[in-house]
Amino acid sequence: MPTPVAGVVARSCGTGTRGDCFLSVRSAPSADATELNRLDEGEEVRVVCTVTAESVRSSVLGRRTSIWART
Repeated sequence: MPTPVAGVVARSCGTGTRGDCFLSVRSAPSADATELNRLDEGEEVRVVCTVTAESVRSSVLGRRTSIWART
């Protein structure tokens, strides 16, 4: 397994403050997957890799994306 990269949750409030202001940690890369945790702005997150999965609207990007971060 790859070495995780440490980062900080930022800009989760999205474009024009239309986001939810937290990062949902889910059991799978799907909006319907169980939410396991919520990380607030400034909290540390460790990303192992990215995966392509369900396309969802990103409040941060202001458009749809199918790239998910695996933590």
